[in-house]
Amino acid sequence: MNYAKIIKSKSKKKETYRKTLDGHTNVDPDEDSTFIKRHEPDTIGRTKRWILSSGTDVGQVLTIYRCLIPESQRCMNPVYWGILDLTGTHQETKQLFSPDDWTEMLKSFEDEIEIIEEDIPDAVFLFFDEIEQVIKNNEKSEDILMGIDEISSQKIEAKYEITLGEQDKAYIFEIKRAVLTYAENLADVNQPISESAFDNLFTNMLTRRFLDMTELKIDSGEICSWASAQRRNEGHLITLRARVGQKCGFRGTLKHSINELEAIIGLRSDGLLEPHRKKFFSDNLDLSITMRDILHAFFNSNVNAPDEDLHKIFVLGVQSWGWTHQIVAMDCKGTNICRYGKLCTTVLPNSIRTLACIEKFYVEMKDVKATLNYICNKANDIALSHARAHRKRKGKDQEEHANIEVGGYLGKITESLSKKSRT
Repeated sequence: MNYAKIIKSKSKKKETYRKTLDGHTNVDPDEDSTFIKRHEPDTIGRTKRWILSSGTDVGQVLTIYRCLIPESQRCMNPVYWGILDLTGTHQETKQLFSPDDWTEMLKSFEDEIEIIEEDIPDAVFLFFDEIEQVIKNNEKSEDILMGIDEISSQKIEAKYEITLGEQDKAYIFEIKRAVLTYAENLADVNQPISESAFDNLFTNMLTRRFLDMTELKIDSGEICSWASAQRRNEGHLITLRARVGQKCGFRGTLKHSINELEAIIGLRSDGLLEPHRKKFFSDNLDLSITMRDILHAFFNSNVNAPDEDLHKIFVLGVQSWGWTHQIVAMDCKGTNICRYGKLCTTVLPNSIRTLACIEKFYVEMKDVKATLNYICNKANDIALSHARAHRKRKGKDQEEHANIEVGGYLGKITESLSKKSRT
């Protein structure tokens, strides 16, 4: 026997086997096989550009700037994470564009993020008017609370000579309980107060009462985003310790979304007194990264959905510090352009005599409730398009479908770095 030929043949097969391991192909080294080039998804290598009316390519501007960020500053720079911060918190991002371009980007964000305005009945505003009158007519906190407790739908009907429906009465009862609970919690505030205590007594308490618990699963405390944890463990060896996601203090998951979309994420920046501005900025960045990871997970779960629909989905975020409560949103406008913008800001009452100011927070939460319902319907429509991608279309429908791009262009997700540079 010619042992030299046998050994040479086996060594060639083993070399081929080693090469195929890099391509994650399961091949037996002792079995003859025909190898073909692996086909990558159509979304690989594609880009979606955002060109302003002035001709500015937003993605190109951000890419050039990203290459110039010093390594020690990357963790604290939203552009490094593929985030276009339109809140004005990161001044370096704003300085990359002319005033006209910045105004146009803000206008585009406001026009394309569809916040649904809830139809608030007049009975709600009459109730808040009664709270204002009670506060003006009484000086002691005990008298104010007693006066608010005595407000009822029957008194409002008699005073304004109207007839309230069952839905109006339910709204009044909901607000009355929330206001009285808020006032009781205010009486027990002794500064300083911890972050978790403030959330439980005020922000989370109001959110749970004003949002729809039948549509939204709310988790609070020292928790993390599931989408963020999933993103961090992509490509990570399963034999190693699992990585946790970005920390958040509040997580709202749509119960009736097939992808279990985390449509609203909240983060509290310290308790009372207000935090240092660096802490506020760091938490603001963490919140935006978490929202980006949620969009990334949704895009990956619906790779066969139309590109146009995927780029219309957005998620909400909530950041609170001191008595301030801010609602933000994020969508993906193009490749590595996750727009992060501010929707509204509310200052919660800090004393019994300012309880009537809770009206603004109530209206905003009702708008958030309606918007979450819209996001749920939109997400399910996208998931349905993804599920129907296997259908064979014929004739004119086939030609139209062939021109529809799928998969979205979220871009390359930046890997997590050590946070040692933040200190």
